[in-house]
Amino acid sequence: MKKLFTAVLIIALIFSCAVYASCDYILDLIFGPSTPPESENPAHVHSLELRRLDNSVCSGRESAEYWKCSECGKFFADGEGSAELTGFDETSGHAYITDKNEQGHQLVCSYCSEPNGERLPHETDKWRYDRNGHYKSCNICGYKYNRNEHEMQDSICIVCDYSVDYKTICNSRYGYEYLGTLDDGDKLQTFYDEIDAQVTSAHDDAQYVFVIVLSGADKYYTLPQLALNGITDNQAAEVISTYRNDNPLYYWLTNRVSYTADSVSLHVDSRFTDGNYRLEYNEKLYDSIRGYTDVLADETDVYHKALALHDALTDNVDYAYETDGETPVSEQWAHTVEGALMKNAAVCESYAKAYQLLLNVCNIPNIYVTGSSRGVGHAWNMVQLNNEWYWYDVTWDDQPNMPGGIIYDYACKTDKEFLQDHKIGAEQTGLNYLYGLPNRAAEQYDNANAYEVGEHFTDGNLTFTVCGYNAVALTGVKASGQVIVPSAVTANGRTYAVEQIGAKAFNGCLTVSAVEIPESVAVIYNESFVYCSIAGVSLSDVNGWSRYPLNGKEPVYEALTADELAAAEKVAAKLKETFRNDSGGNNTYVWVKSRRVAAQE
Repeated sequence: MKKLFTAVLIIALIFSCAVYASCDYILDLIFGPSTPPESENPAHVHSLELRRLDNSVCSGRESAEYWKCSECGKFFADGEGSAELTGFDETSGHAYITDKNEQGHQLVCSYCSEPNGERLPHETDKWRYDRNGHYKSCNICGYKYNRNEHEMQDSICIVCDYSVDYKTICNSRYGYEYLGTLDDGDKLQTFYDEIDAQVTSAHDDAQYVFVIVLSGADKYYTLPQLALNGITDNQAAEVISTYRNDNPLYYWLTNRVSYTADSVSLHVDSRFTDGNYRLEYNEKLYDSIRGYTDVLADETDVYHKALALHDALTDNVDYAYETDGETPVSEQWAHTVEGALMKNAAVCESYAKAYQLLLNVCNIPNIYVTGSSRGVGHAWNMVQLNNEWYWYDVTWDDQPNMPGGIIYDYACKTDKEFLQDHKIGAEQTGLNYLYGLPNRAAEQYDNANAYEVGEHFTDGNLTFTVCGYNAVALTGVKASGQVIVPSAVTANGRTYAVEQIGAKAFNGCLTVSAVEIPESVAVIYNESFVYCSIAGVSLSDVNGWSRYPLNGKEPVYEALTADELAAAEKVAAKLKETFRNDSGGNNTYVWVKSRRVAAQE
């Protein structure tokens, strides 16, 4: 989750995001689902019947007793329904699980290890890979096998097609293709190719020598001059703008250019003119890229890949302000991928370019977009999901003072939702030129086989709301006695970490007496506990907690000590505390657990 102790954002921005955010996700977590999910999909309460094996042949069982739900048919080893028996055979008493190894998969009894049938070979239809090698993953049991190192030829693995040519996999071609549709398109693309030849040669050549230009007391570095060859100065500037928009990898290019009567040259950041240093920095950048993308090697759904990268950037990156805490950093690094991927600090250009680059590496079609938002110049992205285009703005979704540090008001949105406060820079020319954009999806994204952020599902007597990549908030409980909140829950074949306790999860529960909260939870809305009868709340992890008043203002954090949270009765009492607001009413707190890694120097 987002580390919440970070540089202060503009108070007006925080207030507007907290008050005016229209995303159903935010409203559901703070105020509870607008349509109670139990009214649409009632939580199932097991009707358990005690049964006994007549002639158990399983030598590993300690007891012949088991319980069966008369409604759903599931089996359990206990009368509370907390220990489900998967693959249970009422005749033999065996409970079968899948045993996996290099030779294949086989059902074996979890009690006595007796097999059920022969071991079957793994089935797969393609190679999977990461930076260390390639492997196969069984379509049936998920076992990874046949792992080997890559066999590289011309920077491509001849077995799995994995490529480490970062100049190819990190950059885009959308702008280049668009230039080809314009008048003089062939000339524009030729000029683009000439820029690319210069840039790609310099990027990873330690011996490359840049042009040194002396102008009075100033000294700056450029690439060699490029002849215009029949295109105008303005057309050249538009091609340069397009090239920059297509190629986020080249952090060492600046936004400056120099013109003569018939040529133009691109300026270079003087910090990276030393070839050996530039190559060392490239490798550090590639390591950072791999850190983001390697974890998605087994992710197959494009929506979830885009969501994972969106969440990872907001989790690791802070908006880059000057020391006054209000003025965005103007230095080169904050406007390129260097900021987001190397320094964990960025302005909008860096957020958007880093997101573009990571999407490119994951082979997800996307477009870097410039324009304005909230009255200032801005940059964001378009992402193609299932042949439809959607808007993403990672910058505005990064809200470190919101619970969890992130919102989803600007992720996977249509024009109707997104363009209310974003203006596309379609009228700009020269070095601010923006290519034409494809039409966007008319309807909200929906995948019938997976849950998107803000959607609800039930598991037993608990209701969950998706609140991030493979993460959910507990938002509803129908139970009595002790409730053990799971650290993870599976739905539609996807496993979600339980990371939040929503505002309405236990609100009004008069039959729950105690709650156990796992270490995975990092955000708790204490409103959930104010109006209930819970006398004891146990935290698996009592360290790193703090709380702040939920009052629409800039958060002021109050540390919660391990001693205060050591006893279940103390935690329950603390969770029931409220404070008096300016109007004399009672307000509640948000509890947060800090997890942020330090930014790189």
